[in-house]
Amino acid sequence: MSLLLFGKILVTLIFLSTGLSKIKSFPEFISTVREFCFINSKTKITSNLILKLLAILVVITEITLSLTLWIPVFYLVSMILIIIMLNFFSIAVMYKLSKQIKINCNCGGFMGKNNISKEIPIRNSILSLILVFILFFTENNKNFHIVDIIFSGISVLIVLFVYKFIQKANSNLKI
Repeated sequence: MSLLLFGKILVTLIFLSTGLSKIKSFPEFISTVREFCFINSKTKITSNLILKLLAILVVITEITLSLTLWIPVFYLVSMILIIIMLNFFSIAVMYKLSKQIKINCNCGGFMGKNNISKEIPIRNSILSLILVFILFFTENNKNFHIVDIIFSGISVLIVLFVYKFIQKANSNLKI
């Protein structure tokens, strides 16, 4: 199994599932964007149009980057933008956590819909490190056999479902 293939499938499934989940519950996602955009009373974004445009931009970016990751011409740019996006979200979450503000993450998809926590920047950092490793230590011009793609896809699904199970068990134990 190729680490590059595993990473590309992992990122694709994560970003596609989160993007589609945000579309499914778009009004809720706009509320989350509103909460994250509120820094203080002077910088509060009140325009619903701007909030909707920001929410649409995030969703389109997540879905587009996950798909362009598979187009060789866009591979490098997609990887870099995904890493930047993960770190941007981590910084926003850490800022809100430092202010002890409780917000629904609204990550959606395989990542869940829990309140923000220290887990999110840790998870995003691990994913970013995996992507940096893939970016620097693997070759993108490799042709994959169908068996590799299927095996890597199944492996990624198992990892994501185990993550989801642990996340669910963790939230049930906190009750």
